[in-house]
Amino acid sequence: NCTGITGFTFSKIISIGDSAFSGCTYLSSGLEGLSTVESIGNRAFYNCNNLNSGSITFKNLKNIGDEVFYGKSNIEMVMESTSLVSVGSKAFNGCTGLTGKLILSNVTTIGSYSFYNCTGITELEINDSMTNEIGYNAFSNCTGLKKLKMPISLNVAASSSYDYTFRDITKLTEVTFTKGTGIAYSYQSSYSYTPWYNSKDNNITVTFEEGIDDVGAGTFYGTTGLKYINIAKSISKIGDN
Repeated sequence: NCTGITGFTFSKIISIGDSAFSGCTYLSSGLEGLSTVESIGNRAFYNCNNLNSGSITFKNLKNIGDEVFYGKSNIEMVMESTSLVSVGSKAFNGCTGLTGKLILSNVTTIGSYSFYNCTGITELEINDSMTNEIGYNAFSNCTGLKKLKMPISLNVAASSSYDYTFRDITKLTEVTFTKGTGIAYSYQSSYSYTPWYNSKDNNITVTFEEGIDDVGAGTFYGTTGLKYINIAKSISKIGDN
C-alpha cells in the first residue's frame, strides 16, 4: 500500500514475497529488473493497476504464485526460463503480451486459469514427468496455440463443460506425444474436450515418440482434420475408437 512508489530498480533480485507490492497503485516501471527472479509470491503485484506496460524476459523463474500478473495485458513477456516448477492460479491470466514458445519441461503444478487468455503463446511443451492434473481452464482461450507437446498419459480434457483445460483452441496443427508414465490416458468419454478435437477443422500432424507403448481409447475420435500420424515402432496397442 505504498502509493507513493512509482517504480523500482532491481539488479539481482531472486525472490519476491507474498503481496510484496500489493496496493502500490502508482507503481508503473522497473519490470525489466525481474529478469533474474526465481520466485514470486502470491499476489505480489495485486492491485498495481498502473503496472501494465514495459517488458520482462524471465530467465530463471522457478515458482510463481497466484494472481501475480493477473490482467496485466500490455506487459511484454518472454519466457526463456525452462526451470518453472509451479505456476499458481491465474498467475498469467490475461497476459496477452506473453508470446512465443512456452517450455514447461520441469513443471509439476499448473494452477487453474494460470495461462487463461494468453493469446500470444504459439507453442507449448509440458513436462514428460507431469502427473498432477492441470488446473481447470489453465490454457483456455490461448487462441494462438499451434503446437503442443505433452505426455500421452496426461489428461488434457475436462470432466464437464465447465471444467475445461483447453477451451477454444482452434488453430492446433501439430501434436507430439511423449511417453509419460507409460500408460496412455483414455479419452473414451471426454474426446470432445481435447484441444485437437476443437481444432479438427485443421490439417493436424500427430507424432508418437519412441518408448510409447499404447494409444488410449477415443483419443482421436471425431478429429476429422487428422492428416498425418507418425507412429513409433514401440507402439503395440491402440485402444477402441
